[in-house]
Order: sequence, then structure tokens, then C-alpha cells
Amino acid sequence: AQPALAWREAGDTLEQVPSRELQVGDVLQVGAGNPAPCDGVVLDHAVLLDEAILTGESTPRHRAPGDRVPAGSVVIGGDAGNDTPAPPRAGDGGLRCPADPASRRRPGAGR
Repeated sequence: AQPALAWREAGDTLEQVPSRELQVGDVLQVGAGNPAPCDGVVLDHAVLLDEAILTGESTPRHRAPGDRVPAGSVVIGGDAGNDTPAPPRAGDGGLRCPADPASRRRPGAGR
């Protein structure tokens, strides 16, 4: 499920915005325990994701910078073991929304 709100980088700060207002190229911070609000790409730091709700796979998946992240994947933590939910900070790594806005739609939506 898409979260109602997302943390988007705005220069050196973060702003909380409705997920439906995300734009192609936005850089987001997704804290541990939260789902990715859009399909995206890992930017700076590797993350561990729970994709069970999407794939049925019970084993968390490691995603490195440059890897794609499907919307709805839940962030478990990063390589440093930071799995404690905490407020995100600008510059902490992040997720970039995709280049193709159509890829943010749910499978089967609009058909």
C-alpha cells in the first residue's frame, strides 16, 4: 500500500508531502519500517527490503545503489544495521522516483 505521505528532499532539508504529489526525479528518504511510496532507484546506501507483500518471498532482499525498488517494499534497514525507526534526514541516501511516471501505477490500474 502506498503511504499517504512521503519525505522529499528540498535542498538541505526535507519536506513531508502527499505521496500523490511526487514527481519524476524527486529524491525521497524512506525510514526503517516504512514502505517505498513509488517505484524508484536506491541512490547512496544499500538497504534491506521486505518485499513479501509484493512477491510472497519471506527472505528480505538486499538492494545496492542503482538497484530498482518496487513501490510498497518496506525498508528494514541499511548495511550499517540501522533498523531503528528514526526521523529521516536530508542527504542520508535515499530513493529517486522513476523516469517513467506510468511505472508508479499499480499493476492493472488504468486497464
